[in-house]
Amino acid sequence: MDEFSNYVLAMFDVRGKQEYIYRSSKIKEIVGGSKIIEDIFEDYLYDIARDVTKKQLRRPDGAFSLDELIQDKKSCGEVVYDGGGDFLVIFKDEKDCRDIYYKFTKKVLEETGTLRILMTYVTGLNKDDFKGDRERLYRKHKVNENRDAASLPIETLPVVQADLQTGMPLTAWNPYTGRSNDKLTFEQKKKLEKFEKSGAKRMTGVQQLDDMTSEDDSLIAIVFIDGNGMGAMKSQLLENCTDYDTCANKMRAFSASIRKAFIQDREKLLVPGKMRYIIRAGEDFNLICNAHDVYGFAKSYVKAVYDSSETLEGVDRRFSCCAGIAVMHSHAPFSEAYRIAEELCESGKKINNEKYYKDGSFLDFHFLRSAIGIDLKTMRRDEDEENTSRPWLICGGNPDAETTVADAEKMRKCLDIFARNNVKDLLGPVCAGGAELDLELRRIISHLSDEKKILLFDSLGCTHNMNDAVARLEEQQTLMKDVILMYDLGFAEA
Repeated sequence: MDEFSNYVLAMFDVRGKQEYIYRSSKIKEIVGGSKIIEDIFEDYLYDIARDVTKKQLRRPDGAFSLDELIQDKKSCGEVVYDGGGDFLVIFKDEKDCRDIYYKFTKKVLEETGTLRILMTYVTGLNKDDFKGDRERLYRKHKVNENRDAASLPIETLPVVQADLQTGMPLTAWNPYTGRSNDKLTFEQKKKLEKFEKSGAKRMTGVQQLDDMTSEDDSLIAIVFIDGNGMGAMKSQLLENCTDYDTCANKMRAFSASIRKAFIQDREKLLVPGKMRYIIRAGEDFNLICNAHDVYGFAKSYVKAVYDSSETLEGVDRRFSCCAGIAVMHSHAPFSEAYRIAEELCESGKKINNEKYYKDGSFLDFHFLRSAIGIDLKTMRRDEDEENTSRPWLICGGNPDAETTVADAEKMRKCLDIFARNNVKDLLGPVCAGGAELDLELRRIISHLSDEKKILLFDSLGCTHNMNDAVARLEEQQTLMKDVILMYDLGFAEA
């Protein structure tokens, strides 16, 4: 019998990642939680594999070769792929796989308190059919996911002080604040320790959020960026290959391309002291910055990803992404703003799915004014923003069928001619529409100098006639409203 058929293909899955990271609304704890998950395999799995088997677990560095793995008697297995939420490992022995999993999950619980690891594996591997083995693994893992316990391994006795937000027992003092009454749960303590030790403080340029705001307001913005169609790209990438070597190497190259397009090549867009990322994991990117700087950053980032990426062999699309921006006051709950920013990002991805765009790169945004705890759709309904031109298309997709960033910037250019006080006065009539909007536009245009009137007519691309100009502006009523809503924050500035 082929020796490889006795190997097992395993997948490790960190359960409840979003819940773990955003159980707190404190930035340092969120960053620390993200770093714990990012480093969890590097910090624990490789050492545990060596302790259990007295052999090394090979890392996913360089090219994958199944023959080399089989011949390497000093290894217990190899990580095939790490990226896009998948952590696939080949172990040479089924018992070693189970023992490593047991000790790994125990160590993770001891070190984090609440993180759970789910591992699924399949036996009877075929070296010429990686996709078939992976399919069996995914099907089995889906069953295990439905059986996995969702409860936290924590109980609080009546005599123990508990955190009011999470209900977890308070077990430690905060060593970083110097305040004697600042108590932490075990989970919070571990997140803060990771934040301080991992270099996240240096990398994120951590400071008080108030220091990131402008003098005349206290507004910051949360940016959520996510890649489009990564699962479809990976499936296309593996469509014409079956053996382990080819599939594993294509997946590793794909992961490296994602890191380059979404992280490494975008470093220059980050402004030290003014921006700070919270999460950078593959094509998922989350950042906080001054609300006045966010439009330019998000637009540049999304466009740079699209422009710099090349179509991969066998894939019919290039890298693209959508961005969601939630503008809030610096003391608003971060976790709520993050949730809305994620929904805003999804609004662009929804259009891609509905209209079968392969690379539509959209931007959506919202100013958080209303109560927390409600979804984006309800929020926009309550604030009379259901009729909107958003999301705006930055690149890709079909510019003729969507409202684009170029359309918004053209509208902004027209509004700049009116002067700020007139623009702010326009918001009410724009929301009301009809005769009220018509009358206000005519009042503003009639008071412009001849030079500015000509500039307005040329910007609108209409005849030098007030009726034509008013009609052109009224045709774009919803776009005008959206630009005015964020006018003071520099949105739609070219």
